[in-house]
Amino acid sequence: MDFKKLSRIRPIPTNEGQWAAVAIIIDDSRKSTLVIKRIARQDDPWSGDVAFPGGRYSSVDGDLVGTAMRETLEETGIDLGSSNFMGVMEIYKPSNELSVRVLPVVFTAHEVGDVKISREELESFHWLPLDLRDTTLLKQKMKGSYENWTLMYDGITVWGMTYRILKSLLETLNLGTIPYENGGSY
Repeated sequence: MDFKKLSRIRPIPTNEGQWAAVAIIIDDSRKSTLVIKRIARQDDPWSGDVAFPGGRYSSVDGDLVGTAMRETLEETGIDLGSSNFMGVMEIYKPSNELSVRVLPVVFTAHEVGDVKISREELESFHWLPLDLRDTTLLKQKMKGSYENWTLMYDGITVWGMTYRILKSLLETLNLGTIPYENGGSY
């Protein structure tokens, strides 16, 4: 894995309501990254979706890396304090909440340990392999009226911004790629 393309800058937002961060946790022993499935709720635009652990920035976090760490601890019980901060990726905008900016923060750990999900926020967690040859790719309609590329693995469907982040992660770390709108292959 080549982490040199990641930025080591730790951004500090000036507007709390407009920023969020997600943690991409790469477990070296599993050769996988952690994804979570959110519970279904009326007030959540990402209700029932598969995502990376994360959430909205709060000034108590200090920076967006702190946000990713705090949210991961709250949602999964994983303390990223002893993991390796590898850097941040480009900023993303979710298509259903364009005023929000999301920063993916990459961490590595040799062994993550037990995941204890918050039942108030999450339905389940899954270790998604970084080698995606055993996954299924489909183009299908999800929550919106347009078709999206989706990645299916272990009973979950990864799509939308999480799919875009995962695709970029694989390419950034020189781990391969997955098909997207213009075709291609792993």
